[in-house]
Amino acid sequence: MSSSNCDKQMIIERLEQRLSVLAEASRALAAPIDYTSTLHTVLRVGIPALAEWAVVVLERECVLAPVDVAPVEQAVWAVARAFAPDGTREHPVARAMTTGEAVSIEVERATDDQRVAARELGATAIVVVPLVARGRALGAWMVGRARSYDVDEVSLLEDLGRRAGSALDTAHLFEAEHQVNEQLTEAVARQVEADRRKDQFLAILGHELRNPLAPIITALDLMTMSGKPGFEREREVIRRQAQHLTRLVEDLLDISRVTSEKLELRREPLELSEVIGYAVEVASPLLDQRRHRLVVDVARRGLLVDADTVRLGQVFANLVTNAAKYTEPGGNITITAIRDEDGIAVSVEDNGNGINKSLLPDIFEPFVQSDRTIDRAQGGLGLGLTLVRSLTQLHGGTVTAHSDGPGRGSRFVVRLPLHQIVVEADGEITARIGQPTLPSARVLVVDDNADAADTLAAVLRDVGYEVAVAHDAPAALLLAVEFRPAIALLDIGLPVMDGYELARHLRDRLVEPLRLVAVSGYGHDADLARSRAAGFDVHLGKPVSFDTLVHVLGHLEH
Repeated sequence: MSSSNCDKQMIIERLEQRLSVLAEASRALAAPIDYTSTLHTVLRVGIPALAEWAVVVLERECVLAPVDVAPVEQAVWAVARAFAPDGTREHPVARAMTTGEAVSIEVERATDDQRVAARELGATAIVVVPLVARGRALGAWMVGRARSYDVDEVSLLEDLGRRAGSALDTAHLFEAEHQVNEQLTEAVARQVEADRRKDQFLAILGHELRNPLAPIITALDLMTMSGKPGFEREREVIRRQAQHLTRLVEDLLDISRVTSEKLELRREPLELSEVIGYAVEVASPLLDQRRHRLVVDVARRGLLVDADTVRLGQVFANLVTNAAKYTEPGGNITITAIRDEDGIAVSVEDNGNGINKSLLPDIFEPFVQSDRTIDRAQGGLGLGLTLVRSLTQLHGGTVTAHSDGPGRGSRFVVRLPLHQIVVEADGEITARIGQPTLPSARVLVVDDNADAADTLAAVLRDVGYEVAVAHDAPAALLLAVEFRPAIALLDIGLPVMDGYELARHLRDRLVEPLRLVAVSGYGHDADLARSRAAGFDVHLGKPVSFDTLVHVLGHLEH
């Protein structure tokens, strides 16, 4: 074999050895995930391929010191102590960490103590390799053996040092993250326990306060029933204050029920006007007392919500009461409700004290209150708005607060989903829609089944509706522009363009408001959700009975 071939073979063998050592080291360093295990692995990397022993030296609090990371022979630690950093920049460990390059130690030129320690191990060659990660030296790796290192072996040790440094850095980050997660878990557990105790306290407090209130109010009732004159003013004061205390206790109990998820809603389809009426009735004594002007602009029909009358009424009663408290006597309070593409938006607005902008982000948190006069004339515990938010969320809605600042009034907006009238195939209406009125609207019927469309149109004309018929979506779009329907009954399974897409195009093209009724043989939850998303007001299941159809159309006209 020629000399050049021998050289090539040697280079190949050394390259294969290098790759083998690096691959084995990478596998070993990737296995552990905790810091201590990684340190143990770093000690063993390169033994026996490149070293007979190894010591890891880490930087801790800017002081270089050997760290006992694994049981090793006493002689090894003797070398570690002998070559321990002495704090000077010229020390091999310090130099390796500063330069980021390996430093070879000539044992014969070392101090007497160092030579003695090295000879006990039979070490004639020692290399200090920096452990580098993210551009910073975390420490050094000191290895040694009985024969010298060549340039390629030192280069391989530097590669191993970089891999070991990255592994240590990753393990340290993982350990730090684990500690942070443990601390967060403990903090969350403490907070949960604190919340549980708080809720338990509020529940006990509420019940304990109720006990003395009951006989006080009963005694007042007995005094009134006796018919005996005297102390009428004093009795009225006691009754008024007892009622105020009762409301505070109820707020405490409601907060406890909501946070402990024990509050159950008795939901049913209701006209929003009924709920607002209930709320105004509850708040009317305070409105009368403070001589406020109340304007209610809420349509009597057409704003259907799926709600618990008492609980949703409590939402608006609290908002109106709040407005009354923070508005000077004789002020204005306005309740308005509009229907938009997102559902129903109800606004309770006043021209009172307003809210400081710094307080707005936290206004719905428990025990947060706006600025009060020193005599706390407005009263309350700061739980009313917290209940408003919680009860609104239970109804699937949201509430927001708005104010331009102190003295400029405030506005609270409650958004609620509009209850959709759903009719099953048997024709039973599942929402309360009331009695229909005499027909007056123009109705567009779209169905690719000509017999079904024409028959339905004939029935509607018999009861007084003006009806136009189309058998596909393109024809319906052209017809709608000229006919301008107020109500459209759309088959979902249309050719070319289905009823969902047709509904969107009709609403985009027509200037006048359009009420949409889906007529389909499908009535699963997914179908109902799709019809809601497409803007349908009602989803009817085929076949549709005459009475059901007339009731639905009569409701949609208003």
